[in-house]
Amino acid sequence: MSWRDDVLRKLLATNVELRAALQQVVGEDLVVKMKRT
Repeated sequence: MSWRDDVLRKLLATNVELRAALQQVVGEDLVVKMKRT
């Protein structure tokens, strides 16, 4: 899935809960990938 950068930035700036949820998912994914290396 992908979003245009400007659309995503606007959405995340106006929706704190969505921003937090997305940051959590990305963070968890990063941790899993780092543990594999």
